[in-house]
Amino acid sequence: MKRPGLVFRPHRSHVGAAGIFVTVLVLLSPAAALAQQSIMVSPQVTQLEMTPGSRKAFEIVVANASETSPIVVHIGVSSIGQNERGDYRMVKGENEWSCASWITVNQTTVSLGPGEVVPIRCLIQAPFTAGGGRYAAVTVAFGNTGRGTAPLSTSFEYMLGSYVEVTMVSGFSRRSVSISNLQIIPVRGNRTLENRYGDDAFFITAEVENSGNIGLLAEATLRVRQQKGLLQREVPLGTGRGMVLPGATVKYRSLFTERPPSGIYSAEATLHYGGYKPAITKMVFSVTPQGEIVPGRVEAVETVGLGITPARFDLRAGPGSRKTVGVTIHNVEAYPVRIAVSRLPLSQIPDGRLVAKEDPAIMSCVDWIEVDPDTFEVEPNTRKRLRISINVPPDAEGSAYSRLAFMPLETEVSRETMEEAYSTDIFLSLVPDVREGIEVTAFDVTSEGRFKPVACTFKVKNTGNTHVDIEAVAQINSTQGPAVKEVQLKGRDTRILPGVTRTFSILDRQGLESGAYNVELMIRVGKKRAAYETRTFSIR
Repeated sequence: MKRPGLVFRPHRSHVGAAGIFVTVLVLLSPAAALAQQSIMVSPQVTQLEMTPGSRKAFEIVVANASETSPIVVHIGVSSIGQNERGDYRMVKGENEWSCASWITVNQTTVSLGPGEVVPIRCLIQAPFTAGGGRYAAVTVAFGNTGRGTAPLSTSFEYMLGSYVEVTMVSGFSRRSVSISNLQIIPVRGNRTLENRYGDDAFFITAEVENSGNIGLLAEATLRVRQQKGLLQREVPLGTGRGMVLPGATVKYRSLFTERPPSGIYSAEATLHYGGYKPAITKMVFSVTPQGEIVPGRVEAVETVGLGITPARFDLRAGPGSRKTVGVTIHNVEAYPVRIAVSRLPLSQIPDGRLVAKEDPAIMSCVDWIEVDPDTFEVEPNTRKRLRISINVPPDAEGSAYSRLAFMPLETEVSRETMEEAYSTDIFLSLVPDVREGIEVTAFDVTSEGRFKPVACTFKVKNTGNTHVDIEAVAQINSTQGPAVKEVQLKGRDTRILPGVTRTFSILDRQGLESGAYNVELMIRVGKKRAAYETRTFSIR
């Protein structure tokens, strides 16, 4: 992609699309003008899989995006931690899950002229005793020191991190995540939040603690029920990427802009993290006739330990054909578990979650599926292999979808949670009559001010007859021409089912200096450019 205004020196590498760009104003002296330093570091996250004793090389790039000012940067390695919002932060010293001591860099001080880009080659060596997950950051520090005669002279330093996430694919890994401390937090009394959301709004929050030895992408769902058990609301409960590092506690939250009518309710938070049983916590609360929210007791829900593999089938078959697959059910409990299989239609809601609901726009393959037997028992600490047959009608075309839910017959877990936790989804493309197509139906860029996060929010509709997985990049340019930064859509699941419109958001947490900007949004399906949109916005 062309970057107007950036001059790259010979023998230097081009910056990738996932760079972090930060502008820092540095006071040189009381008599000096403000000088602007602009640094880009890419990629934001490097993910590696390693075995104990292995060695791998990777690379980051550092760019001076200033057109006029040279800069000297210092390269290092740091351990990282995580705050309650889920953001990574550099920390001093080694912690239990650090791989900072495993990493060496090929240079520690780099001088960059205007527009120059330099690659930093990194080598990581895993010990033979390593297991679980390990985390660190390759750091880029820069700044200037004021040496004027007045007492206002000072020094500033800013540090960026290119984060490294290492998963040891052999060795001992322990997945252990809990969800607790469910709370209701009304915005009433907080003027800023009242102006943004209205004084009826409230948050429901939960704390997710990772007590295992590997970082986990933990996704949570919040369900609010009336006293009689009727489901009133079902929303995602989460923050950021959903990654929770070992030893970290991250606060997840959901926003409700309106309070429910007076009555008694329960809020059920369900956490999925790739383990054998979801973590579930419930809270009872009431709403008074005056609209006040009164929280009640909080308690954990006992769940059944079942592993269902695979979690998803991506299949291709022709009209009139028969497809056979196998599902493995692993009972990790010390007692037998009796299970009934349910064949369910599959739909998708705007936040991207797949739900077991009928949708006339999405073709179901429920009636094509044979499961034998559909009720069975799995002995303690054993696995059972189940044969699944799919008979495709001769006149079928496009794609068809279904969810197979393996429902424990004796449990306190709600039906919706069981359908979500103990299931495998079938995505069936009926070749050759499949057609991919997408359309951007909305695009907006917002920021609350200088160096505040910039959110690029857009909606994508799947106009084809099969599911698509998208990639999206937002390039931010000054209206004067120079490229400022590129930010990628983060998230492991960008799939859109036929006829569905999904809402996505690309967030740049560092923000921008005051000024006017153009944002170019590019969305691809596979390697094809499928959609392109632009917007102009200003920051005061």
